[in-house]
Amino acid sequence: MAASLTGDEPLQVLATLVHPPTVPDRSIPALVWLTRVQSAAAQVLAHLDQGWEGSRRRALLLSALFGPSDWTTVAAIRVLAAIAHDEPAHAQDIHTCFERLEGRRPDSGYCCWLEPLYESWQQLPLLFDHERETLRQKLAELQEVDDESA
Repeated sequence: MAASLTGDEPLQVLATLVHPPTVPDRSIPALVWLTRVQSAAAQVLAHLDQGWEGSRRRALLLSALFGPSDWTTVAAIRVLAAIAHDEPAHAQDIHTCFERLEGRRPDSGYCCWLEPLYESWQQLPLLFDHERETLRQKLAELQEVDDESA
């Protein structure tokens, strides 16, 4: 399906991340619906084309990753980690993007994408053990702060 999208259709999928369709059934909580739509849209973007450098999927996923700092960032993080796992040739670039994103973390306050970043980043196939351990420690510290504030 994704590879058959033409013209501005991939941009419409990207727009779905911030302008999802209306919740179809009141029994589905709006936040559950939103995260499902964002996850599905990011998955579609991940399969737009092949390759990585110069690909449309890379451009659109990085737009979501570095765009508004919200749940769209989480959807992009998870899909990019899956791409790195399934296509290890792209893992280094995705690792670099995760480093850039971490550098943009807020100085204070809650950040909805930081925990998913550290969780997903650990799954990248190219990490050395000490890098993975550093990410585990950052995640543990973040979760400790969350527990203290709860």
